[in-house]
Amino acid sequence: MKNKIEHGNASIDSKDYRQWLIGKFITDKKSLRCTEDLEIKWADCRAGETRKAWASSKVIHSICILISGKFEMIFSEKNYILSEPGDYVIWGPGVSHNWKSITDSIIITVRWPSEPEDSVDIIKP
Repeated sequence: MKNKIEHGNASIDSKDYRQWLIGKFITDKKSLRCTEDLEIKWADCRAGETRKAWASSKVIHSICILISGKFEMIFSEKNYILSEPGDYVIWGPGVSHNWKSITDSIIITVRWPSEPEDSVDIIKP
């Protein structure tokens, strides 16, 4: 049976899961954080930090929401600068993407459903 209530710190609790806080890949199956419905990432990115490779997914939808800082989402069609808290970009399956943290930034990314092996690194389109 799953716990009924949990609390913690997103930055601390996600450090062992590549900054992912909620999803199917959480190893404690009794945790409310372990679910197949969605994945949530709390990312504290340093200025100049980038994703090492382009990525795409087969079935996952994603939304990236800026909490603080200035963050660039890079797509083959167009780049989007997230500069105000609450700015977001949402994309569907098969969309190649990358990112760059322009300043120290905090973002939340939500992906659904939780399919840890669905997002793959690809060569830039």
